Amino acid sequence: MELERDMYKKVIFWIDCIKSWIPGAVIIVVGTFSDVFIQKEEAKRRWKFMKDQVLRHEEKSLKILRQRHIQMQQLKEANFVEAWRDRRLLEP
Repeated sequence: MELERDMYKKVIFWIDCIKSWIPGAVIIVVGTFSDVFIQKEEAKRRWKFMKDQVLRHEEKSLKILRQRHIQMQQLKEANFVEAWRDRRLLEP
């Protein structure tokens, strides 16, 4: 789906970049150009789609981080830097 690819390139990619540099950062997504849609319903549909995509991506990312953190804890010689980074990303 074209909208999904566009959403990933323009929103989710940047959210991931910000989170990797500033763990725990509060990210507020602001939509612009909603006035270009003649029908307000189309703007609402796209906003709902974006919200659903971001939430789904966040849930998936947290699940992967938790699994990786557990695996690192079980290893005797885990990479300290990666374990520290994952722990910071998992903190509220």
